[in-house]
Amino acid sequence: MSSSSSPAFNAARRRSSAPLPPHPAAAASQPLSTSPGSVGKQGRSMTSTSLASTASATSTTLGARDESARPAARKGDGVAVDECVTHRRTKLFLRRRKVFSERHNLEANRLQSRLRKLVELGANPSLTLPQLRDAEQALVAWEPDDAVAQCPFCTSTFGFLNRKHHCRLCGRAVCGKCSNAHAVDETLSIRLCCGCLGTLAARRARRTAEPPIVKYHAELAGIKAKVEDTLPRLEDTVAQLRRSKQTTNDPALKRTRTLAMTYKRDMDQYVGQITQLCQSITRLATSSDQDARVHGNVVRAFSESVQSWAPRLNDAAEAISTSARAAAASRTASTTAALATDTGATAAAGESQAYLDTLVEQYVQLEAFAREAAAQRQIENVRTLRLNMDEIGAEIARVEVAMFGETKFASGRS
Repeated sequence: MSSSSSPAFNAARRRSSAPLPPHPAAAASQPLSTSPGSVGKQGRSMTSTSLASTASATSTTLGARDESARPAARKGDGVAVDECVTHRRTKLFLRRRKVFSERHNLEANRLQSRLRKLVELGANPSLTLPQLRDAEQALVAWEPDDAVAQCPFCTSTFGFLNRKHHCRLCGRAVCGKCSNAHAVDETLSIRLCCGCLGTLAARRARRTAEPPIVKYHAELAGIKAKVEDTLPRLEDTVAQLRRSKQTTNDPALKRTRTLAMTYKRDMDQYVGQITQLCQSITRLATSSDQDARVHGNVVRAFSESVQSWAPRLNDAAEAISTSARAAAASRTASTTAALATDTGATAAAGESQAYLDTLVEQYVQLEAFAREAAAQRQIENVRTLRLNMDEIGAEIARVEVAMFGETKFASGRS
C-alpha cells in the first residue's frame, strides 16, 4: 500500500484542510446567523476575520517590541532618536593599549629574569645534565610532547626528521628552525624560541634607544657651559668699564666697551637658545608619568638657571649703557671746546669729523644690537638701546649743524 493512501496520511490531510477556530474578538463582533444557508458563509467570514485580527495583533506586538528595543534619547545627548549616534572609542582604545603594553612589559621582564637564572645555572659546572634539566623545568613547566603535533610558529609537523625542542623560557615545544640553542652565548647551551628572542630583542631595543629628552638635555648642558664661561668674562669687562675714566682719546676703553657688547650679545643668544629648547621639551610626547616628570624637571632646572642669570645680565647692560653715554658726553664737551677756539681751525675741523665718524659708528652698532634684541624679544634691552640711540642721534645732529650749518642725519635714518 502506498504512503499517499495510508489512513495516517488521510487523517493528516483532513486536519490541514479543517477551518481555523474563530478568534475570540472576531467571534464577539460577528452576529450569529440562524439561517440554514448562512452557516458556511458565517464560518468563512469568521475565519477570514480571525486571520486579519491575528495578523494585526502580531504586527502591533512586533512594533511595540521594536519601539522598546530602540534606545531612548537622553536630554544631554542633543541627538534625536531617529538620527545616527556616534560613539567615540579613543579613551577605550588608549586604556586597552595601556593594559596591553603593561602586560607585554611585565612578560618581557619575567623572561629576562628567567634568562638570568638560566645563565647562572648553565655557568654552574657542578650540575650534571639531569640536574640541569630538572632545574630548567623547575623555572618553567615544559609543554608535554604528546600535547603538540606541530610547531606553533612554522606549523611544520613533528616527526623523525623534525624533532621537538623545548624553549627554556616559555616551555613551548618548537622545531629546530624556530629555535636557537646558542642565542645567549656560544659557550652556554640555552635553547630559546623565536618568540622569546623577539620579545627580549624588543625589550633591549627599548632600553638602549636614546629618548629625545637625552639629546635636548645634552644641548642644554652645552649651552649652559658656554654661559658659565662667557658670563664671568662679561662681568670682568664691565668691572673694567666702571673703574676706567670716560675719556674720548683712550682707545683701550673703546676696545673694552666693544668687547663687553660682544659678550652681552653672546649671552643674549645663549639665553634665547635655552628658552627655545625648553619650549621644544614641553611639546614632546610622553608615554608615562615618569617621562612627564623628567621633562618637567629638566625644563624647571634650566628655567631657574636663566632666572638666576637675569639680574647679572641686566646689571651688565646698564653698565655698558652708562659707559656709552659718559663717553658721548665727554666727546661732546671736548668737541664743543674745540669748535669754540679760533686757533687751530683746521685741526678742530679734523677732530670734529673724527668725532662725527665715531658717533655714527656707535649709532650703527647700537642699531644692530637693538635689532638682535628685538628678534629675541628682549624688551628691556631694546628700550635701553633705543634711549642710547636717541641721545647719540641728537648729538650727531648738533655736530653736523655746527660743522655744515644743517643736518642730514634725521632724514637719512628711519
